[in-house]
Amino acid sequence: MMSFSFFKPPAAEIFGKYFRLIRDVKVSDSVAMFAGMERWQEWQLAAPEVQIKG
Repeated sequence: MMSFSFFKPPAAEIFGKYFRLIRDVKVSDSVAMFAGMERWQEWQLAAPEVQIKG
């Protein structure tokens, strides 16, 4: 299992060109070890005409 930790500024730098942040909510039911450190983020494709090269 892989996990990635993104904070708002770096996540916006990574995803902001092609996606827009539509939801950013603090997670309230985390495992005690991660309490207060997790966020639920939803990103939406910025525009249908944007072509993502892979």
